[in-house]
Amino acid sequence: MMTGRATSTADDLIEALDEGDGVLSTTLALEEQAAACEPDVLHLGGTRLMLLYMTQGKVCARYSNDLGQTWQPRVMLRTESGELISSGGTMSVKRLAGGALMLLHRDTEPRAATDRVPTRFRVSRDEGLTWSDGCFVNPPWEIFAVHNGSALVLRSGRILLPGMTWFRMNERRPTDQAHFGMWDYMMVYTHVYYSDDEGETWERGQSQLNAYVDQGRRGLFPFEEPSVTELPDGELFMAARTNLGRLFESRSTDGGLTWQWPEPMTVASAYAPPAVRAIPGSDRMLLAWTQTSPWEQQHGLRRHRLSVALSDDRGQTWKHFRNLESLDDRAYIEPPPLEEATDNEGPFYQPEDRARYPHAPGSMRSAYPAMVIVEDRAIVTYEYMLVDPQGDKLAITGKVKVLPLSWIEQARP
Repeated sequence: MMTGRATSTADDLIEALDEGDGVLSTTLALEEQAAACEPDVLHLGGTRLMLLYMTQGKVCARYSNDLGQTWQPRVMLRTESGELISSGGTMSVKRLAGGALMLLHRDTEPRAATDRVPTRFRVSRDEGLTWSDGCFVNPPWEIFAVHNGSALVLRSGRILLPGMTWFRMNERRPTDQAHFGMWDYMMVYTHVYYSDDEGETWERGQSQLNAYVDQGRRGLFPFEEPSVTELPDGELFMAARTNLGRLFESRSTDGGLTWQWPEPMTVASAYAPPAVRAIPGSDRMLLAWTQTSPWEQQHGLRRHRLSVALSDDRGQTWKHFRNLESLDDRAYIEPPPLEEATDNEGPFYQPEDRARYPHAPGSMRSAYPAMVIVEDRAIVTYEYMLVDPQGDKLAITGKVKVLPLSWIEQARP
């Protein structure tokens, strides 16, 4: 299995990797980013894929005609009037029930001096060549953040956009200007917006979701940056990050209008978002997420391991763990007791114990996965931190891996 490899360049690079067991994985390094690029991937039909990401504040795309084995040069996305599309990140691209493509992204400017930065919805009717000016999803007073690949088009045609909102913003501190406009991580919850008219109008779901311990007696905790998938019977499964050492889940049986109170999942997790997708035609699901232990989170290793796992029972349990990136070879981390899990959002550190982490120095940030499942393979894209041989950060870039489902199934249960 290939692990995070130290490199000193972010030139465009495509590698076909024979992983020794008949698995072909395609890895694509995108342009260097000063900050996160948060890529997304869309199946356009047949063997065509669209890879969406951000470079220098602008939205761009790459296309593949062979399900991710090779990629064409990047194309900058433009409006119908020819202007480049700027974004603050958090992008999702999906196909609407009517056939057009939709793009959801964080806008770059508030609509008024007192407004928050909104989420914008755009439509393309020429397979992504040009995009409408569109409309705003959330009201101007609300902070509503989504992450890459989070939008979902249900079989009914409904567009579902799960995201997170903060209860309040920190006030300006006269002696610390850097904190102005920052959020309080401990005061965030998930809710959804939905549209039943292909994005022309948007409504807010009824549920506000937090993680909790001991039925809330010991407090509420963040439940944020959710990913949602639809099972064959119409039930919606949501997985989201928490700062309790595990992912939590919620479910909806009414198209996302209401959601069950979140419960802990049986996987260890960093304070980083997952991606979950139902495997077409079955009750099985594939999960991609940043898997770490509480000890790793406390010692600067909170995002070095990006894993995938399968569920055969609608998310009750997960098995067949594989790593896409890791500084070690442990593909399974025992989920910690909730009361013992501790989040750490401090600096990244390369591990000194090279016996325990033999692939260091390497990527310290493999996170924000997005994926599609096409027939017998999963195409997963994610952020990746480039480092030099000393382990120092160079840039955030992105990767794409094409994973045969059979390769995941061959992993130990």
